Amino acid sequence: MKNFVAFFVIITFGCCLCDDCPVVPKHYEELGCIPLIKEGEKCAYSYDCSPFEHRDKNKCYFGGKTYEIQQEIDNDLTSGSCTVGCRCNPGYDNKIKFTCAHIDCPEFFGGGGGLVSLTSHCIYQYKKNRCCRSGTVCDENLKKLERCELNGNSYYEGERMESGKSCYSCICEKGFDPNVPIEENKSCWKINCMIDLHYSDRISEGCVPVYYGEERCCPIPEFRCPDSNTTVVKSLGRTSEAKTNDECKFGNLRLGVGDVLSPKGNKCVICSCKVPPYVTCVQKRDC
Repeated sequence: MKNFVAFFVIITFGCCLCDDCPVVPKHYEELGCIPLIKEGEKCAYSYDCSPFEHRDKNKCYFGGKTYEIQQEIDNDLTSGSCTVGCRCNPGYDNKIKFTCAHIDCPEFFGGGGGLVSLTSHCIYQYKKNRCCRSGTVCDENLKKLERCELNGNSYYEGERMESGKSCYSCICEKGFDPNVPIEENKSCWKINCMIDLHYSDRISEGCVPVYYGEERCCPIPEFRCPDSNTTVVKSLGRTSEAKTNDECKFGNLRLGVGDVLSPKGNKCVICSCKVPPYVTCVQKRDC
């Protein structure tokens, strides 16, 4: 028997999301997939999603925790994404999944206290990991607030800030230091797309969530699902068959890195094998 050693390192997502590495779909992280990195390299060549694929279909899962039927998620874990009251229940299709309520904040609408006087200069204030505004400050009272500078923009204390990192949110707070990296800044936090709550059942059926543009963090509510008419368009220059860890699966199809699924329906959505084990579907921004 030939002596063969396959070297790979399992590390956290922080290193796998380096700027010069391929963009990794957010559902890999939130579904508990494990990055695989070859020795001497820093980018994951594939992900081990077997923990997700081997889940008990009679239970629910969120944030690395298992939930029994009728068990609820603490609202503090989900309210920042405007989702509350999540309970593990049989759905209308009798599949076990979370059912949740969505928070509609007054500021999302034109009424219900969401608007302030058009003659006033006002800002909405927010707290970390909370969905709706915590207060409103107007006119002269704005002078009493701390100010923050980030990426060339100025914010009042309590305002949400554009972090410049698609998967991070930030709020202007007293003592905010723009020189501290976003990933380490105490005023910022990683966005949870709540994929386990909203999309895990579709993904377990073999469907793939669609992302809008390469830089968008969370998927849009659209899926590409396997069917008998889909074929694989081989990447130019690839002649050999892909190895198991270097291929993406889509239903009964197998794609090597660089291969693309034949178009279907929305021609603006391109599905290709970028980082196995699943294809990545992206809706082009300029389409």
